[in-house]
Parts: sequence; structure tokens; C-alpha cells
Amino acid sequence: MGKTNKGKELGNAIYQRANGTYEARYIDRFGKQRSVYGKTITEVGRKQREKIFENEKQINVIDTKMTLDEWYDKWITVCKKHCRTTTKRTYEIQYNRLRESLGWRKLTSLNLIVLQDAFDELGSDKSRSDCKALLVDILNRAVEADLLLKNPAIGINPIIDGEFIRLQIFDFLGFTFYCGRSRKGMPYIYNAKDKF
Repeated sequence: MGKTNKGKELGNAIYQRANGTYEARYIDRFGKQRSVYGKTITEVGRKQREKIFENEKQINVIDTKMTLDEWYDKWITVCKKHCRTTTKRTYEIQYNRLRESLGWRKLTSLNLIVLQDAFDELGSDKSRSDCKALLVDILNRAVEADLLLKNPAIGINPIIDGEFIRLQIFDFLGFTFYCGRSRKGMPYIYNAKDKF
């Protein structure tokens, strides 16, 4: 049972610190002791209950401070240790295209908007497609390792060139679809409502 500085009982795993703020501790599903802080007892109790709920529902991650660069280094040495040297070199070339804009970011701060902005700066649709394939694999392994809840790289659009060529129109269950390709990109299917 924690106590205030004046000796009042606060409850299980809640303490008052020397500066007057409150701290609540809990153990997460990975066995690490974590703390939440607040100015009032009710605020810190609410935060503690939220964290315990996230822990029970398994919607928390093992390490919130790991950057994409750190995870890439671990991914290439652990997950891809049986790949050939040329394959690893190709991965490194593709990742170096993204390193400056994304490498310093924490894994938990990656979202579709941040990733799409970084991909828009790449030179061609081919380099965007290659980098997307690599990043999807990297972040899928991060999801498996409980470093992320979901993979934000799946939704990246690698085709930006804007000039589309219609190849075929077909009707399926009342929906009209167009099958096309960009001048420099890969084939894709899009809905009739999509803008050309």
C-alpha cells in the first residue's frame, strides 16, 4: 500500500513523490515494471487503469522507444540472417533511400501520412514499389515481435506519376472497374469512382 507524504493510505501501487506528484506502478504483459505519473490521485489512478486495460487486451507494445533504424539493424541480423549477401545489399540500398526521412522516427510514431510523405519524395514509382515491399516486410516482423499493433506501410500508394493509361473496362456485379497502369509503374485495378 502506498502512502502520501503525510502518511495517508493511497491504495495499491500508488505513491506520492517528494515533489508532490503521484506515481502508480504496474507490471506489463512482458514482465517489466512500468510507471504512470499525474498531479492528482484520480488522474494517476485513471492512467493506471487504462494501462492495465491495454495490457489485458494486449494493445500495448513491448518497447515504445525503438526507432526504425534500430529495428532495421535487428531485422537484418536476426530475421534475414540466412539471406545471401547480395540480397542483404539490395535491402540496404532500398532502406538507405528511406533512412534520412524515416530512420530516426520511433516505430510507434509511424503512420500512413508520415510514410506516404516520405515515399512521395522518392524519385520513381519503381523505387517506391521496391521500398514499400521492404518496409512492409520490416514492419510485419515488428508486429510479430509486439513492437507495433498494426502495419501502417500496407496502405502506402507507390504510384504517383499521375498519367494513367486505360487498358480494360469490365463489369462485375453491377460495379464497373478499370484495369490500368501508370506509364512507369505497375498494373492496378481501380474503381470507376476513382479520379483519373
